[in-house]
Amino acid sequence: MGSPQTIAEAMDLVNALPAPVTVACFVESLDRPLAINATTSAFSAQISPETRSPRIFIFSGTLIMSIALDEPGRELLEFAQETSEGRSLKGELITPVALPADEFLPYDHLRYNEAITSCGVCHRDE
Repeated sequence: MGSPQTIAEAMDLVNALPAPVTVACFVESLDRPLAINATTSAFSAQISPETRSPRIFIFSGTLIMSIALDEPGRELLEFAQETSEGRSLKGELITPVALPADEFLPYDHLRYNEAITSCGVCHRDE
């Protein structure tokens, strides 16, 4: 359970944790060792302009999760589930998450309009 490979499995993990679920609680529940990459970026929902406070990517099979250590975006848990070469399904949780969390919760916050999601602003063709 602590090694989700899909967004659905990540939601199963969220629902298995004590409420309310925070980013720290979710990351703490992941199996170790973690495969991570820390980076800086001024262009993201999880801005990390300084090396002292990077944006962290956590890799778990075809699922990539990202977190930010500081504001803005510290309350977000972002998901990218690889679907094919160069393509992914995006999801995002605003924490803390009340339980039980619906399986569609990671997608609810992302709808920009009927045609695109907010992810499509930075990730063209999403």
